[in-house]
Amino acid sequence: MVFVKTMAGKNSKLSQFKERETYTQFVQKQVWRKVEAYQAEYPQHKFFLMAFGNTTQPLTPTVEKALIDSAHRLSNPKTYTGYEDIIGNPNLRQAICTDYYGEKLGVEIDLEDVFISDGAQSTSVNIQELFAENSKVAIPNPVYPSFIEGTLLAGRPLIYLPCDETNNFVPNPPKENVDLIYLCFPNNPTGTVSCSAFKLGIIKSRIQ
Repeated sequence: MVFVKTMAGKNSKLSQFKERETYTQFVQKQVWRKVEAYQAEYPQHKFFLMAFGNTTQPLTPTVEKALIDSAHRLSNPKTYTGYEDIIGNPNLRQAICTDYYGEKLGVEIDLEDVFISDGAQSTSVNIQELFAENSKVAIPNPVYPSFIEGTLLAGRPLIYLPCDETNNFVPNPPKENVDLIYLCFPNNPTGTVSCSAFKLGIIKSRIQ
């Protein structure tokens, strides 16, 4: 038996992160320059930075108690459960159906339609794996970075939909044929909220 020592190659798609500067990155640079200039000129002013979605408050007593109770159940051989159901805890899924959608929103949904993932960010990126690798993806620019980064890492063709002062930060429907469109509203980082007419326009443009 012969062993050949090789070195794992780098994902070539990572280089695109340095080669491309998105509008989001451009705007952030401008904002931080202005922030630094303002702080230098007015050091006596208190500045509230709302750029990153970090937490600012502790867990509520209800959440704290639920976490403690769950930890206690897992520490007892009689109540230990191991891994959860692959599509999520049945009790949590049922609560989402009845307590949230049913009682709060007045919408009836089936338990089988509820899937518990590790978060909206990863799910919205990973959903691309359901589609072909050559699927063209259209994404507003600026937008939350993970949508762009996930598309670049997957190697899918990426079409930017500019959002700036000329279109009130609401993207126009793509002029070329695309397979997937990410719509992020309220937009992060612009805060723009779209209307039903815009969404209908996107749908009509895809049907045509």
